[in-house]
Amino acid sequence: MRIFLSYAIQDAETASFVASGLANNGYILNQNIGGILGGPNWQKDVEKEISLADLIIIMATHSYKSSPVARWQIELFINQAKPLFIVVASKIVNDSIIGLDIETWLNSFEPPLGSTPYLYSTLDIHFLGEAIANYLESFSEIFGTHQALKIDQKLPTLSSHTLSRIFVAYSRKQLPLAKQIYEVLIKNGKAVFYDQKLKAGSVWRQTIQKALDDATHVVVIWTTDASQSDEVEREVSYALAKRKVIIPILGRDIPELPYHLHGLHYLALEEDLNKIEKQLLKAIADSATDEDIWQ
Repeated sequence: MRIFLSYAIQDAETASFVASGLANNGYILNQNIGGILGGPNWQKDVEKEISLADLIIIMATHSYKSSPVARWQIELFINQAKPLFIVVASKIVNDSIIGLDIETWLNSFEPPLGSTPYLYSTLDIHFLGEAIANYLESFSEIFGTHQALKIDQKLPTLSSHTLSRIFVAYSRKQLPLAKQIYEVLIKNGKAVFYDQKLKAGSVWRQTIQKALDDATHVVVIWTTDASQSDEVEREVSYALAKRKVIIPILGRDIPELPYHLHGLHYLALEEDLNKIEKQLLKAIADSATDEDIWQ
């Protein structure tokens, strides 16, 4: 499915996370995020990209609402009868629409968007792309068509409890292994926080804390290097304090888990990750069924 992502330039960072998550799950983005910067033919370039799209995803924010370019794009979407899907991310619009019916807020856009299907998400932006991809997969019968969406169709809120969100903790020396695990989880439709995706200039430690707060599971690659890493220790201790589901992967170079992780079910690291892929996914699925004990 080809997707055109419509967003305000002020929300480019969020859009890049969404685009990455969608692309990792097999969706084709019809544009480079931030790629059309101007020039004599920029409007024609945008029109062409929109015409080729099967679905339009609108990142509805206050910046988007006040953008003349966004208003022009919405009119194009409507004129071309493109299926529209709106994402309202609470992490961006913050408290300003709490207490206000979301449809009412969307109807204050020009043109009004209150009758368009929307998803209200409380997830951290780092998980948002994978989460939207998972959600679109669940509703493929709705979005896999060029037909206009039903005018009054409203989709449920996508909150912290609708899917597994995996934080991968590892030492810097285990970066190649962490990347492999990230790719395995993404391939299997999981939302994953992997700090190598952080952009330069991000408030690094604050972002790590937000990701841990929003995670349902923490996969810890426990090796000799990890046991000597202050950062891994901080992440694990914080996850324990927040009562997250922790799944250790025990390296071959270390005989056992440390005291504070002792008693947890762990996976023994194999040279070929494919050998533990099913075990890892099962551990995530099994713990998800007991999610209420972690509230």
